[in-house]
Amino acid sequence: MLEVEKTIQEAKKASLYLHRIPHNPPKKLGPYYSAEVVFSSHEEANQAFDNVNGDIVKYLDYTFVKMFKTDSEVSAKKRSNTEEIKLSSKRQRRENDAEETREDNEYHRKEIEELKENHIKETEELKEKLKAKEREFERICENHLKETEELKEKLKAKDREVEAQDKMISNLKKKLKKK
Repeated sequence: MLEVEKTIQEAKKASLYLHRIPHNPPKKLGPYYSAEVVFSSHEEANQAFDNVNGDIVKYLDYTFVKMFKTDSEVSAKKRSNTEEIKLSSKRQRRENDAEETREDNEYHRKEIEELKENHIKETEELKEKLKAKEREFERICENHLKETEELKEKLKAKDREVEAQDKMISNLKKKLKKK
């Protein structure tokens, strides 16, 4: 009878499985954070699940999950002890976690590669724009230099003209004084 009573008491218990996945996982394979809390009654587990802030999401296996984000992504999953039997082996859980981590890391690596490629393309585009701006700036500078040289020559010509006129005026004044 004792075993039957223990089984009935175990069936009345409920657990709340919390796991936390970092937003920016390190490049090296890191730990997969998780914790499980066993409550003495379903009501207590339900209350704890309700206290977890976040949006309720329904998974394919008809379990409800609350997702919320802080500085890292966290989710809470409520399940009964009958589901616990399915995942009773800690080794099996670790293997499942490791597979998820590997998949996440592969996805993360692909994302990083795409970001690097986009960054390289953007850098190349910016370099081309910079070269075009430099060429335009050089062209403008050359035009300004040519214009400056032309203005200097015009100024020298005007100076020579003024000098010639000054000589003419001084010669005319000398002639007028002689008369």
